[in-house]
Amino acid sequence: MKRISLLLIALCVLFSFRATAQAQDTALAIPNGSFENWSNGNGYSVTVFLLPLPVYGSYTYPTGWNYPAYPVNQTVTYSGMNVNVNTNIPLLKVSNISSGAPHGSHALKLQSFMLSDIISSTVYNLAASSLDPSLTTTVFPTVLSTGAVDIDQLLPLMSNISSHLGSVSQMVSLFANVDMNTIIDGGIDLNGAKPSRLTGQYKYTSATSGDNGGILMLGTKYNTATHKREVVGAGYTVALTDTATYTPFEVTYSPLSEINPSSPYIEADSLILLLFSSANMSPQQGSALFLDNLQLWAHVDPVPADTCSAVFGLTVSNMDTTHATLNWIYEGSPNHFEAEYGVQGFTQGNGTLVNANGNSLTLSGLQPDTQYDVYVRCVCDSTLAGNWAMTTFRTDTLVPPVIPGPDTCSAVFNLRVIDVDTTQVTIGWGFEGDVLDFEVEYGTQGFTQGGGTTLHTSESFLHLSNLHPGTCYDIYVRCGCGNSLWGNWSMITFCTDTLVPPVIPEPDTCSAVFNLHVINVDTTHATIGWNFEGDILDFEAEYGAQGFTQGNGTTVHVSESYLYLPDLTPGTCYDVYVRCMCDTLGGEWSMISFCTDTLPSDNPGDNTGIQTYTAESIQVYPNPAHGQCIVQFKNELPKVVRLYTIEGALVQETIPSKETMELRLPAIGVFILSCEMNGGTVLRKIVNH
Repeated sequence: MKRISLLLIALCVLFSFRATAQAQDTALAIPNGSFENWSNGNGYSVTVFLLPLPVYGSYTYPTGWNYPAYPVNQTVTYSGMNVNVNTNIPLLKVSNISSGAPHGSHALKLQSFMLSDIISSTVYNLAASSLDPSLTTTVFPTVLSTGAVDIDQLLPLMSNISSHLGSVSQMVSLFANVDMNTIIDGGIDLNGAKPSRLTGQYKYTSATSGDNGGILMLGTKYNTATHKREVVGAGYTVALTDTATYTPFEVTYSPLSEINPSSPYIEADSLILLLFSSANMSPQQGSALFLDNLQLWAHVDPVPADTCSAVFGLTVSNMDTTHATLNWIYEGSPNHFEAEYGVQGFTQGNGTLVNANGNSLTLSGLQPDTQYDVYVRCVCDSTLAGNWAMTTFRTDTLVPPVIPGPDTCSAVFNLRVIDVDTTQVTIGWGFEGDVLDFEVEYGTQGFTQGGGTTLHTSESFLHLSNLHPGTCYDIYVRCGCGNSLWGNWSMITFCTDTLVPPVIPEPDTCSAVFNLHVINVDTTHATIGWNFEGDILDFEAEYGAQGFTQGNGTTVHVSESYLYLPDLTPGTCYDVYVRCMCDTLGGEWSMISFCTDTLPSDNPGDNTGIQTYTAESIQVYPNPAHGQCIVQFKNELPKVVRLYTIEGALVQETIPSKETMELRLPAIGVFILSCEMNGGTVLRKIVNH
């Protein structure tokens, strides 16, 4: 990650300010060039004791601009529990400036930062000791681009950048024979326009002094002979230095033939813009670049009298799950515009044709989460039309279910597998609205509906038994709202586990323990269970603190296939070894690790949200249960009650209305009951036989 920062900064050292008088050209559309539109990025949390531990919070960024992300997959220890952090950390620190913007109502602020600025202090302190020290001391520039840049693919080009700092021609030579499609996805479609310059307004604040911001333009063209997208022009500046007021700037674009006279002139068909909060070898934490009103200017050749103008600057905006709005620029006086669109890869002539009188068109009736190609051209008369311009886009994914109206029935959503083994499965789902019951039909994978097994249930989960091991099934579920009113079917496919019988030992061997598992654990006790085959005399177990050497632990013998361990230490991890004993012959050892629960904290600074309640505050009986139990609330009603499997999968969610509630348990096993009270969350463990 340090290489990412230093090499990108080194690239920026190449930039210099080039301001020349330019003839008035046509302004091409830069997606959100004035930074009036902003999007939200989701934060990321991990679950500890069924409660979220934030890794980084939600953030905003200018819509249409991209930023790099750093992949992290690391385990940290929090309150005695191992927690896996697996995410792509967004490497940016930007702000939406809504006061004093020189153009419109908003401006962009990019800041250089350290990891400790964007990761929560709790997780950063836990992970810092195991990170590469360079990651915790490096200052990173915020980098935004109009195309998605794959930093890992760009790095090999920058490995010898120190020997290419002399001129822009040396810098551009780094991209010779490189397929830019492999490192940059997207950009600004030029559609025949010739870029000339980028203008805008900026101000800059160094954290101490001597820092500066930078902007890079890269023009590219697809080479049909080499089948590569190649760099054919560039523009650059690092003259964005300290100034307290918004100041106009201009960056000139030069084709490769001007940078290197021995190169032929090649017209770019796509342009990438990259913005850097710091553009030198020593970025400063907190240095800030403010930008507004970015405009890309280009020359558009006049349209001959006997030809029809080409559309250029084709962009997509205001997109949702079923709509998208097209905008474009044109020259001349066309009669109208013609558009053809279809699912990505369709053959022109087979798509949907629509006409528009102006340079904007809204497409409707699209499919969610679908990639589309769209072509647009000018039509000057019945026999004369311009060249097609093309772009591609993907509609948004349809996420929330729609609450049904009076004459419709809700569709099942979030259909999921709660638990599955060789012959049984438990399925759960969510729904909205008033539902009478649910209809379920299942059969082996690929069966035709109407030929499967049909069941009805009033609960939002279903337990199926007597299935075949190692077999895949399709299961369909829909809501029933009475009066022959049914919702749409939802379907999920699952496969039962394969039955792998243990090997029965030969007369001169002793069986090995298998399926070693934790039945129950709390702060000071644990129960371990296992399976075995053959004639066994008894079982030998040895346990101790995690990592202990066998022979130095506590050894016990039991005649049952489970072991109860008392007097353990709260918040401590243990290793347990178990083997079968056949007279004087011992089987192979099997091992399992577990951690006891942590005692609730009395520290006022503890923010886990898990509170201490007396055993009488919330009672569960019978426990162990047999398919159902009663939960009684003595002092207050919870805001919400959730039932989880021991693996953390949500099974049920209920808002209780009285002091007692009946709880149905969908499968055999251990469950966690989570009650959200006014003062925090209360947990109870339930064992279902």
